[in-house]
Amino acid sequence: MVLSGGCSGGCSDVFTISPSFIPLLVVAPNKLSVKYTAVSLHGHDVGVVQANNPVPVKRLVYYFEIYVKDAGVKGQIAIGFTSEGFKMRRQLGWEVNSCGYHGDDGRLYRGQEKGDAFGPTYTTGDTVGGGINFASQEFFFTKNGAIVGTFSKEKEMNRCLFPTIAVHSQNEEVHVNFGQKKFSFDLKEYEAQERLKQQMTIENMPLPPNISYGYFFSPSAFMYFLFCCFTCLSITVTYWIFDVCG
Repeated sequence: MVLSGGCSGGCSDVFTISPSFIPLLVVAPNKLSVKYTAVSLHGHDVGVVQANNPVPVKRLVYYFEIYVKDAGVKGQIAIGFTSEGFKMRRQLGWEVNSCGYHGDDGRLYRGQEKGDAFGPTYTTGDTVGGGINFASQEFFFTKNGAIVGTFSKEKEMNRCLFPTIAVHSQNEEVHVNFGQKKFSFDLKEYEAQERLKQQMTIENMPLPPNISYGYFFSPSAFMYFLFCCFTCLSITVTYWIFDVCG
């Protein structure tokens, strides 16, 4: 059983998500939704589904969403990112090399079972997203099209990361959107704003008073040239540092 889908921006990557504990879960024939059908008895009855392809890093931003069709008995749904060796019976963020935004308490979990106050809870009918901003090296989460909050990527998370969701009580059901349809969150506008931030950073950089722009460069053209170089360098360095999956 797998969940699969593409990603936005013409990405060729196909995501397949394989639950390890099949008796707990039912994956729809379209491979884009999952439902928790068992009765949860303890903290190790989590139903986790993880993409078998890591997040592509040769981009400014990566993002995906889930739609909560049914919050089930307890609403213990989570969205986030995990490493390849994540324990598939544990909630997102309870183990190292993972982070998760939880629906039942709105808390953010990062490598331990004690969460931090982060945002609102979410339930039936809500759309929740998780993303990585590679320019600022931050994770971010959204709810119903608005950013809930951001936090810095920690060193232990600088490795192959996989989009991951978890369900943990009876009848919880979520649908996953990897970009095969329009996001609730305006990803294109977010990316445009991030590019503008980079451009402003370049334009505000002080230049030595005796610098020569050269025959073909006006000051404004020279700054645009620097911006292009900075953007390319940022993406290249990000890819070199974080694309350790080969």
